[in-house]
Amino acid sequence: MENKNITERVHQALEEIRPYLQNDGGDISLVAIEEEGKNS
Repeated sequence: MENKNITERVHQALEEIRPYLQNDGGDISLVAIEEEGKNS
């Protein structure tokens, strides 16, 4: 459940900065958030 909260907070932060990035021809998206110390 904590990871979901972090994911939502990151999405909110990205939505705040996205217009500035798009204004400069860029964009951003969240691919994944993994547990610290966990190896894939």
